[in-house]
Amino acid sequence: MYVRNPHLWIDPLGLKACIGQADPASQAGDLSMLADKIAAHGDINRRGIPGVQDLDVPEYLEDMMTAKPGIKMRDTPSGTPRWAWWDDWTGAMLIREGSNGTFMQPSDGHSYYMRQLQE
Repeated sequence: MYVRNPHLWIDPLGLKACIGQADPASQAGDLSMLADKIAAHGDINRRGIPGVQDLDVPEYLEDMMTAKPGIKMRDTPSGTPRWAWWDDWTGAMLIREGSNGTFMQPSDGHSYYMRQLQE
């Protein structure tokens, strides 16, 4: 059978978010535990967020993830889904990769975030 759009065959109802769109699936799972894990990863790399006390980073990251759905990014080469969040107040970017993730304050700010969404 010929399928004109391969995504229609995978997702005939169009329920899967496209890259660059808000995706409610980004909020699945235990976000509190995930935020703790991402914050610990940041501690290892000596990352912080100006205006956010180090002990408050996990709560800050959880708030980012629960406030609104993440924006769908391309999946990793192994197929792990990826989502991103941006916070204008701190200039911080959060990336979730399945049950892992990272956060950063890119030197070129929102421009970097937008480029990552387009990769």
